[in-house]
Amino acid sequence: MDVRGFLSEEGVRESSAYLAGKWLTLLGSGASAICLVLCIICILALKQLRKTTCWKTRCHLCVSLLFVQLLVMGLDATERRWLCLVVAVSLHFALLSAFTWGAVESFNMYMKFGRVWRPQRSLFKFYVCVGYGFPAVVVLTTLAVSKTHGYYTETTCWLAPGAMMWAFFGIVALILAINLLAFVMVMRLVITEVMKAKSPPPAGTDDKGQTDRVWGSLTIFLVLGLTWLTGILYAAFGSTALAIIFTLTNCLQGVWIFIFGIVMNRRVRGDVLRLMLSCRRYDMEPSVRFTASNTMDSQIDTGK
Repeated sequence: MDVRGFLSEEGVRESSAYLAGKWLTLLGSGASAICLVLCIICILALKQLRKTTCWKTRCHLCVSLLFVQLLVMGLDATERRWLCLVVAVSLHFALLSAFTWGAVESFNMYMKFGRVWRPQRSLFKFYVCVGYGFPAVVVLTTLAVSKTHGYYTETTCWLAPGAMMWAFFGIVALILAINLLAFVMVMRLVITEVMKAKSPPPAGTDDKGQTDRVWGSLTIFLVLGLTWLTGILYAAFGSTALAIIFTLTNCLQGVWIFIFGIVMNRRVRGDVLRLMLSCRRYDMEPSVRFTASNTMDSQIDTGK
């Protein structure tokens, strides 16, 4: 979010604040990458999750954020021009993809709770086209307009300060505004239903499941929204403290998603524990059979 080119000023990259931010980025992004991999494994391992549209969109969001965290650690690879260009273009695409998938999840939640339109077929194919198609269009347009020069600076493998950064800034602000509007509408619908409910939900309804999905989606919005709000404030004021806060909150996005989206979700946590226990029993069964077979063989050998 360095839209004003503060990092290119003399002495900034040698300052203690910049070095602290660099090490925070490396450590935090590494931890986030591990947590995002765990999130993806949990979603793919649990059948009830990987077949649900909400969790499928969240899986694609985790994949996009995983690429973001890995690519951020290569921001300083400025020695080779072509490598720096690849890192910058890929990071631009991955960031836009993460924001777009966040907007897709907001839209999906509104479709579920708003009940304004019940599609006969799943919208997931449409979500995939939007989640990856929109970022691809923006990146290709940026490449064509700037003739690849908008992606390279002498200090960072990222968008050059100025028009390109302001364009990215505008897209991010627009998507965050859409996400905020969608979640306000969803929460209003949820609160309205709770206020109208004068009796407990009928048997067979998945009330806890819906609550967990709303909480998980709200977590995604807070992770993407509040963390990048600090980036918007940094772009506006250029404070060193805001730069450190922005770096710290964003490089730990994967950790927040894993904790609040997986660990603190009662249903997912229980399903993961049951899956681990079943795998452990399956691993122990061959050894039990082997031990029983050895016991029978020894009895035959001794004439028992």
